Amino acid sequence: RTYYKLDQLSQEPVPNDMPFLSIALTSVACLAVSLLAVRCYLLKWKRVRGRRISVAKHRSQEQASDQDQASDPGWAAVSLDQLEDLRRAARRHFGSGYSEVNMHNVVAELVRPLCEEHGKCYAHIINGDKLLHVTVFISHCWAENFEMFCDSVVRTFSQWTVKPNIWICATALF
Repeated sequence: RTYYKLDQLSQEPVPNDMPFLSIALTSVACLAVSLLAVRCYLLKWKRVRGRRISVAKHRSQEQASDQDQASDPGWAAVSLDQLEDLRRAARRHFGSGYSEVNMHNVVAELVRPLCEEHGKCYAHIINGDKLLHVTVFISHCWAENFEMFCDSVVRTFSQWTVKPNIWICATALF
């Protein structure tokens, strides 16, 4: 596959010898916009709930009550190990068809039934009383291969000394 870019002087398409750099930069820009959108959403949500946003007066995460945590979407994260557990459960559930599974399939057959049974999001089910606060928001396409999604997330954070709590819509929303 040949990728093309526009020559800056002639505006003619020329072969792009560094397509992955272009794709990577586009991905970084999309991630930055997604992170900004989540931050704005969380700030708006807190304003709607009548909380002060002032940094000096904002309670720390450790001081948040259990009720505040359960209703705050920022407390619906999962660990990388928990994502790996979901991957293993999907492998067992889908068997030989696992290689074709996407997020739609995993949510429909594994996540949603649990959420409906317990009346809360997957992250709250598996974390019980010890909810995890988001440190990294992950934006992705539900139509992508589930194994590739899990693998890319795990590889991305494999070198981090402190593993993040990740917010994934499929596990955080109900």
